[in-house]
Amino acid sequence: MALEKYFEKQGNIYITKFGGEILEKEPNFIRDVWENEEYRNLWFHKSPKIFTKINWGRRNFVEKSSAEGEIQKYARMNDIMEGKYKNIKLAEVYFQKEDKILLKHYNNPYIIALHGRNTIEPNDLALEELEDLLMAWIAMDFCVEENGDLIVIDPHC
Repeated sequence: MALEKYFEKQGNIYITKFGGEILEKEPNFIRDVWENEEYRNLWFHKSPKIFTKINWGRRNFVEKSSAEGEIQKYARMNDIMEGKYKNIKLAEVYFQKEDKILLKHYNNPYIIALHGRNTIEPNDLALEELEDLLMAWIAMDFCVEENGDLIVIDPHC
């Protein structure tokens, strides 16, 4: 597996292709948006992780506390899933800096899971693909899109 095809490291920051796209449009995004308290608010705390929502214009992000190098789990999952699944996608990950990782904000998947409020059911094709991943002993947290497809938001590989 070539981790370099998923991200590059610049100093102490890992940058994915999605992060690179943001930096092309907003070169100071990390300093001016991600690290700017004006855009940040505590979303919720699920011990030991802290989730912070970042609202920037029409885009929303989630920063979650993570282990150093957690972005490598997403790279491994990307490698496992690449070209194999049409109804399961990997979450958009932008950056990792030290013990924080920045992802696209999805429909509050952790709270949905905790309180059983998920009103959208996965479609049959997504469930078949999920079964294939689970049979390979690949655990993950995911959320359900409006169309019933799944998004892997936290791979455990």
